[in-house]
Amino acid sequence: MRQENNFEFIEILPYPIGFWVTTIKDLDCDYWINQSYEYKKSYPESVFKSNKGGWQSNDDIQLHPSFHDLTNSILSISSSMYEHNNYKIDEMWINISSFGCYNSLHSHGPHFNKPINLSGVLYLKVPKDSGNIVFYDPFDLNRFINFSPEEKMIIIFPDQLLHMVEPNLNQEEDRISIAFNYG
Repeated sequence: MRQENNFEFIEILPYPIGFWVTTIKDLDCDYWINQSYEYKKSYPESVFKSNKGGWQSNDDIQLHPSFHDLTNSILSISSSMYEHNNYKIDEMWINISSFGCYNSLHSHGPHFNKPINLSGVLYLKVPKDSGNIVFYDPFDLNRFINFSPEEKMIIIFPDQLLHMVEPNLNQEEDRISIAFNYG
């Protein structure tokens, strides 16, 4: 799944702090949604971190054979952001949020043992009214960007950037994403 990707940088004004966004045009979301539900069947117990309700997998799915191709695709796509890229995904997990479920304000870092620390999320299923991701200005929490993700969209951001995900208000469909940390 190697393709030319043009990341757009979205700033949290007035600082040059923000996040990068692109779309993985040839991503087979249906396949990865099925893989996510199959993984949930095998490991039905949810991990609870920032998620309020919903189901979250353990944070090592990048090691599971079913997710090797997706892990490699994320690395390949994100490698276009930096000239010298020796990154590897250290943690990767599935988020399945049903009606009313959300992720509270949190960050994924810091990870002091790495020179560059990045996190990301890949959206597989984003039904109408399933909630936006909200990034906060680290210097003024009254300033934020409420961002509407779309299916096949990947968002990459500094691991210390505070963010939350609004509740899924769609009563019939889950929101499904894959989050990751790498450096």
